[in-house]
Amino acid sequence: MQYDRADGTPRVVRYVVTNTVRAEIVRLSDVGRLIDAALAKGANQISGVEFYSSAADEARRRALAAAVAKARADAEAMARAAGGSLGGLIELSSSTAPIRPMDMMVKSVSAMERVATPIEPGVQTVRATVLARWQFIGGR
Repeated sequence: MQYDRADGTPRVVRYVVTNTVRAEIVRLSDVGRLIDAALAKGANQISGVEFYSSAADEARRRALAAAVAKARADAEAMARAAGGSLGGLIELSSSTAPIRPMDMMVKSVSAMERVATPIEPGVQTVRATVLARWQFIGGR
C-alpha cells in the first residue's frame, strides 16, 4: 500500500501472492521428478522437503526391546558383582525420543541443463532409553 501524503488515502501498488502445495509420495525415485515438474509449472521456491520412514514404528519397537535387554544384562552384572541375583521386575518405563524426519539436500541445477534434480537423503537414527528396576536378591 502507498498512502497519499495530502489526504492519507491508501492505494494498492503491488501484491505478494504465496501458494503452498504439499505432496506425499512413496517412492524415493519420484522425488526429483516431482520437484522438476513443480519447477516446470512455475514454482520458484522448493522448501521443507522431508523424508519419513514407513518402518519408523517397528524400528522404535526394536530399539526399545534392545534397550530393555541391555538394561537387564547390566542389572544382572551388577547383581552378580554385589553377590546376589535379580528378582522380579519392579518398574519399567521408556523415554523414546521422537523420530524426526530426515531433511533432504536438493542441489540447485539450472533448468537449462535439463538434468533431473539430484536427491541425497540423509540417515535417520532411532534411539530408545528405558528405566528399569528389578528386585535384588542377596546371596546366601
